[in-house]
Amino acid sequence: MAAGISLHPSDVPPDLFFLFSSPPLSSSSRVSDLVPSQPVSSSESDSVLYLPSKPVSVAPLNGDPASVATSPSSSPPEKPASWASNFKPPLKNLVKVGSPIMSPDGIPQIQAPDSIVLKPAQTWKNHIVAYFHGKPPSPAKIFSDLNPIWGLKGHISIKHYSPGVFLILIPNLETRNWVLDVGFWHSGNCSITVTPWESHSSIRKMKLVHAPVWVLFRRVPRELWSEVGFSTIASAVGIPVHTEFPNIKPYSNGVVKLRVVIELAKKRANT
Repeated sequence: MAAGISLHPSDVPPDLFFLFSSPPLSSSSRVSDLVPSQPVSSSESDSVLYLPSKPVSVAPLNGDPASVATSPSSSPPEKPASWASNFKPPLKNLVKVGSPIMSPDGIPQIQAPDSIVLKPAQTWKNHIVAYFHGKPPSPAKIFSDLNPIWGLKGHISIKHYSPGVFLILIPNLETRNWVLDVGFWHSGNCSITVTPWESHSSIRKMKLVHAPVWVLFRRVPRELWSEVGFSTIASAVGIPVHTEFPNIKPYSNGVVKLRVVIELAKKRANT
């Protein structure tokens, strides 16, 4: 093939040429350029490509048909179609994304980045991200535990995202906000931390460091039976969140249940 005419990118292995179509010949690489202007020897003719020019008819001289001759056309010859144009162009609408890693048993694995998995924002806009701490139950078990609570105004839908992480659809906005306000749930023998889904979310398995728990306080003095007093005694345990009921009941036996965020690794008293 003449120099300067390349049908494939130079960095493509030969066994992948079928992925690329042959580009059309440029004006600088006409077929006439491939025909040698000087005669060549018989030894050279074995490696040189000759293309016959198109014969044209010439008007007979003096009306004598025998005097009809042919001569090369002065117009440039037509460009031949590329070899790839003889076939239906391949449907190449996919690209290679990333490289796989080999599992211990020799199976190639590849993980799609979050930017691809979560790209269609409209698909996930009503979902929350549920991080399971421990071995999560099956999606059927999760549905049976949470749908009676979260699905009162529309059934929830559960999609497994990665080990320990699920995307859960809660169609009702009021219920979804309530679930996020509580923030900490349980299903089976697993605790769950829920967060809102966002288009720029980077979803990874979450390490459980803090957790909201209910703490029962006894023998609370009458002087501390108020929101400020409850905040004071709960601060000795962790971060106060809220009382059991919106309205504080009148003082009775000095027992109150408060929701407090505690640091799980921190040592606490037995009683």
